[in-house]
Amino acid sequence: MRYIFPILILFAPAMAYASEPTANRTIPRGTQITAAMVTGDATEILGLETTRTIRSGTVIEGHLIREPLAVERNQVVTVVYKSGSLTIETVGRALDEGSSGAQIRVMNLDSRKSIMGRITGPGEVEVG
Repeated sequence: MRYIFPILILFAPAMAYASEPTANRTIPRGTQITAAMVTGDATEILGLETTRTIRSGTVIEGHLIREPLAVERNQVVTVVYKSGSLTIETVGRALDEGSSGAQIRVMNLDSRKSIMGRITGPGEVEVG
């Protein structure tokens, strides 16, 4: 009986790591994570997007995932300016990529000037 206790101590650290989200297959860059792709506790990372290819068996850490992109670089976007009841919309090209709420540079396709704006949704940037 005295040998049972040391064996339990040896396996205790391994059991503590069992709940970390681990890729059970190779997940390509830019893929949204689903429950079928991960073993362990994945509730916090479901729906997030991979920033690089994650190999099978890799623990999915914070630097490997991000919020899904709402605007990709070089994407044509709607540029919106709002001031009180005035709303002006035009077309621009995203010079950066980002998730909702991120600040990016956008080129106004009419004037060819670069402006800063905040991503408000998929393909939409608010300036001013």
